[in-house]
Amino acid sequence: MTIASAPAPLPHCGHCGYPARGLPTFACPECGNDLRHVGIVAPGVRARPSRGERVSNWTILFVIGVIPLWMVADNMVVWRHLTQTHEMTPDSEKYRVRVVAIQDGYMWPFHRRRVRLELYTNDGNAVQLDLRGRHLAYAYSGSSGAQVTGAALSTEVILQWMKLGGVHDADDALQNEALDLLEIARAAYADDLSRRGMFYFSPGQGSYNGTGSGTNHLAIAGFFLVVWCIGAWRVWRSGI
Repeated sequence: MTIASAPAPLPHCGHCGYPARGLPTFACPECGNDLRHVGIVAPGVRARPSRGERVSNWTILFVIGVIPLWMVADNMVVWRHLTQTHEMTPDSEKYRVRVVAIQDGYMWPFHRRRVRLELYTNDGNAVQLDLRGRHLAYAYSGSSGAQVTGAALSTEVILQWMKLGGVHDADDALQNEALDLLEIARAAYADDLSRRGMFYFSPGQGSYNGTGSGTNHLAIAGFFLVVWCIGAWRVWRSGI
């Protein structure tokens, strides 16, 4: 018994696949398209992608390219400067603390964030503690006016700073408040202050002052949507 081999593939219409060998005209009898426009696919040659496939490929490339552009645009247009302020009072009510988190730029790696603690006593004393970096390098003015600096904040540093402002009770409550202030500073630097539970401080009032807005986000999204639509239309029409 002889098994017939499969017929050799024939050149066919690039749109519908109709065999194009021996046709008297350039019009496809099946779909009516001009073969000079839709193309004749030779045997062993992959047919060109459909319009849907071309738009899908364009969308994938667009998303890959737009992610870094979105980060840059978001950082430059939306959030150029942000200040968050929280005022809180310990259970002893002998002083109050204002936590100020300042951020320049919106997202990593563009943003720079720093924290400032301000202590105000009932007697009218006020001291300030400036913090920078992931380890909270600190700086404040000492009693002699000289700058006191260090590479990493600790409860001992906070106690010395509080003593400078006139808060120096030698009891466990003050130790706990200093520890809580350390955790508050870390949370403020990590932008996690609103979600942190504070044990020895009442959260008080918080405020926000920044240049970012949802309108700017929508404007950036609208711009990239228009770019995608123009590119998708050109890909659909040109057949690239």
